[in-house]
Amino acid sequence: SYKALIENTPTNTVLNMGILITSDIPITAYYEVNNNNNNEIFALKGANALGTEFYVPIT
Repeated sequence: SYKALIENTPTNTVLNMGILITSDIPITAYYEVNNNNNNEIFALKGANALGTEFYVPIT
């Protein structure tokens, strides 16, 4: 599945994996976790963040 391709396993391990998001216009990116008991959503980069690189550790 696509989810298995982008999620890092095992947890608590640094792996050489990631998602590259590029855009010519300002965007907002989120990572959403959907499950029956505890849904969560994480902003991947804040609106006021500066720079050209941003790393998000997701375990």
